[in-house]
Amino acid sequence: GGGGGGGGKVSTGSGKDVAGRHARRVQELEDVVEALKKVVEKQQGELAGLRGQAAAAARGNEHARAAKELRLKVRDMESDMVGLRRVEKEHKELLQRSQKLELQVKELKDEIKRGGKGARAATEPEPATTMSPDDQALLVAAQSEAAATSLQLMETREALSFARMESDRLARQLAQRGDGGDDAAKEFRARITGAEVEIKRLQNENADLRAELDALDPAFFDEVMEMKRAYHEQAEVLGTYEDLLTRYSSQLGVEFTPATTTR
Repeated sequence: GGGGGGGGKVSTGSGKDVAGRHARRVQELEDVVEALKKVVEKQQGELAGLRGQAAAAARGNEHARAAKELRLKVRDMESDMVGLRRVEKEHKELLQRSQKLELQVKELKDEIKRGGKGARAATEPEPATTMSPDDQALLVAAQSEAAATSLQLMETREALSFARMESDRLARQLAQRGDGGDDAAKEFRARITGAEVEIKRLQNENADLRAELDALDPAFFDEVMEMKRAYHEQAEVLGTYEDLLTRYSSQLGVEFTPATTTR
């Protein structure tokens, strides 16, 4: 029995190196995801600000011209939607390929269960009977990424569509108002211009972050998923022990501070 224990310690050093590398990659991905979340939050804030500005806009012919300028800017944003739709189509195709691969795997497994008989055995060499765990994880990661990206693109498209409707509503509202307010109109125009510039900047930042995600090695998502799954399992175990220690320390009158950090 003693001889088997020595073999388990040989890979300890390399295992720590791999775990460290995976942890760094997990942290890099989480940083990118957090940055994307901040970009989306800023965009939503700017859209809400535009709605508030429209509601508080002063009356006058100058405002009608400002609404027309906003409508032109929205048309520019619609031209950007051409590129977004192209990316959306590419990710839908990726999702379809993933689903097709999953179906092929299922069919292959069914064939294996039937004994692998038929035309395959007569005319074709024996294919691989199973997918490796890495390939299966990569398939799941590709499906998850495609679905998440498609959802994000759909939300962006809905936000732009809402901005266009707000612009049209504002134009109709201001067209019905013909009295003064030149100073207020200038301020309104300046606010719209500034908000549109900021939205454009945020869209460019979002595009850069998306490109950074797309540039990652596909195998990286496999490693990240494995590391995150292991991390969450360990966090659950740690949380259970900390709950027990907190309860016991309370009963014994001893101070105990959990080390778990919440996000």
